[in-house]
Amino acid sequence: MRKWTIIGSGQKSCRIKTGLYLLFVLLSKHLAAQDIHYAQTTIDLLTGADMHGRGYVEGGHLKAANYIASEFEEFGLQSFSLNYQQKFPLQVNTYPSQMRVKVDQQKLLPGVDFLIDPSSPGIRGKFEVVNITLDTLLTNMTEWVKLVKSTKKVICLNKSGYSQLTQEDKHVIDGFEDVLKFNRSLTIPAAIILIETKLTWNISQKLNDRPVFYIKLTELKSPDIGRIQFNVKNDFLNDHYSQNVIGLLNGEKTDSLIVISAHYDHLGRMGKDTYFPGANDNASGVAMLLNLARHFSFFDKPKYSLLFIAFGGEEAGLIGSQYYVSRPIYPLAKVKFVLNLDIVGTGDDGITVVNGKVYEDEFDLLNRINSKKELLNDITSRGTACNSDHCSFDQHNVPAFFIYTKGGIQAYHDVNDRSSTLPLTEYEDLFLLLSDFIQDLD
Repeated sequence: MRKWTIIGSGQKSCRIKTGLYLLFVLLSKHLAAQDIHYAQTTIDLLTGADMHGRGYVEGGHLKAANYIASEFEEFGLQSFSLNYQQKFPLQVNTYPSQMRVKVDQQKLLPGVDFLIDPSSPGIRGKFEVVNITLDTLLTNMTEWVKLVKSTKKVICLNKSGYSQLTQEDKHVIDGFEDVLKFNRSLTIPAAIILIETKLTWNISQKLNDRPVFYIKLTELKSPDIGRIQFNVKNDFLNDHYSQNVIGLLNGEKTDSLIVISAHYDHLGRMGKDTYFPGANDNASGVAMLLNLARHFSFFDKPKYSLLFIAFGGEEAGLIGSQYYVSRPIYPLAKVKFVLNLDIVGTGDDGITVVNGKVYEDEFDLLNRINSKKELLNDITSRGTACNSDHCSFDQHNVPAFFIYTKGGIQAYHDVNDRSSTLPLTEYEDLFLLLSDFIQDLD
C-alpha cells in the first residue's frame, strides 16, 4: 500500500486542501439531493404507532408537530414563536377506545372489515336487524320507507350491485341512504351499509344523531344479518387546539417569499386497536418538505427566502391553512409562489400540478427543468381544485401549485397506507425538480 504524505510549500498544501474541500462540497450537494434515507426515516417515524395516525387521540398530531419543529430547529430555521408553532382551534369527533362490532357470531375487525361514519356517536348493545336489498327497495320504495319510519330495529342496506344501476336508480338509493343517516325523526338505533368498494375513512367536525357503519360485503360470512352487537365509544372534542409548524430560511433576496407547504395531520385512530398510518397522505409530503428545508439550509442558499409550513387540520377541512392565511405570520403580499406537496410517495406515472393551467409560465418552467434533466415520465396540468392546502392561498389570490404523484399503490385513507409499502418511486427525481424550480423561479 502506498503511503501518501503532504510535504512541501504551504501553497501546495493549500491547493490540496482546497481541492478536497471543493470535492466535499460537491459530494455533499449530491448526497443532499439524493438523501432518500432521510425521507424513509422520516416517513417511518411519522407513521409509527406512537404517532397514533397523527390525529386527535393520544395527542398524535402534537407529537408529529413537535418532531417537525425539532427538525426546523436543527436546520436553523427562524421561528416567530418559541417552538415554531401557531395554535388554532377546531372541533373534531374521535374514537379513542372501544370499537367492537359483532355480526351474528362473527367478530369484525375495524378498518379491515368495517368503518364507522366519522360523524357517528357511540352505541352499545345488541339489536335485531332489518335487511334491505337494492332490488326490493327499488321495487317497493313506499313500503320500505313506512317500515323505516316505524321500526326500532337496525336497518341494513345491502348495496350489492350498486355500480350497475342507472344514474336515476343510484339517485334514489343515495336519497334513501341519506334518510337513514340524517333523518332525525327516525327511531332506528343505527344504520348499516354493506358495500362492495374499498373502505375509505375520514374525520369529521360534526356529530350526527345516530351511528352509521360501513361493512365490506366480501368480509361477511353472510349478507343476511340477524342480530348485531355494538360496543363503540366516541369523544367529541368541542374546544380542541391543533397547530401549524412554521419556519423561515432567509435567502439572498428577502423582499419575497416562496412558501413550501405540506400537511402533517392524518386520520388518527378508530378505536384503541386501529390507526391510519398515512404514509403517502401525507408523511411523504412532510418528508419532502423537510428534505428541502435541510438541503437549502446546509447545502444551497436559496435565491428567495423560503417559508416552510407544515399545516395541521387539513383532513378536518383545511383548517390550519385557512387559519394561517387569515392571520399570516408574514404578509401574503410578500409571497411570490406557493408549492404545496400532498401525496408524493409514488410517481410511476409522473405528477399532476393543480393550477398548472392557471399559472402557465411557472408550469412551463417545471416542464423545461424536467425535460432538460430527464426526471419524470409526465407532468400533467390541471385547473383549479380546492382539494388541499393550496386552496386557502388561492382564495386570497396568492399564486400556488399543488403537486401530487401518480401511479403505483392505491392505498388512500385506509389502514394500508403504510411506510413499508410506500415505494418512493420518483422521490429523488421530484426532489431535484422542486429544488431547481425553487432556485430558477423569477
